[in-house]
Amino acid sequence: MIGALALAEGAHPLPPSIFTPLWKAVKDTSFGHWMGFDVVDRNHGQIWFEGLCFAACVSLLLILLAWVGTKNLRRVPRGIQTLLEMAVSSTRNMVRSMAGPAGDKYVPFIGTAFLFIFLMNLMGIFPLGRSATMALSITAGMGITAFGFTVFFAIRDAGFGGVMKHLAGPVWWLAPLIFVAELLS
Repeated sequence: MIGALALAEGAHPLPPSIFTPLWKAVKDTSFGHWMGFDVVDRNHGQIWFEGLCFAACVSLLLILLAWVGTKNLRRVPRGIQTLLEMAVSSTRNMVRSMAGPAGDKYVPFIGTAFLFIFLMNLMGIFPLGRSATMALSITAGMGITAFGFTVFFAIRDAGFGGVMKHLAGPVWWLAPLIFVAELLS
């Protein structure tokens, strides 16, 4: 009981990461208070701050990787270009195996999301590192983004009427029931 009470009050600090000193400096500022970095209950403020920092690092790493890998494109790839082409090719093959050749238009989004999530989780295995997906806000934001892109792609490919017709189901007299079931599922 005492251990559960101490955990609920946030008495157990997180192990330090490379961004812990920065969090300590930012949490007591007006910006830190406005963003909620000063919330000590179950370390929510520190988790939120460090999740954002590690997600920003992964974003910068992916941008730098893309810039370095594509600044000197060659017909016969060498170095980092080989690694990037292998990643794109394997992602394209995976998407084509599920969606056929028409799935090529989804490869940039799926590949970027995969690399972003993979590298964010990889950050957690390094000393003084954390996985940015430990923060619910990061995971929820990625989930909402994926849902939004799914709806966008569906409307772009089938049109608004086509999406509504699909959600209504094959039998017209069951359309109200199936439409509600499709929206809830």
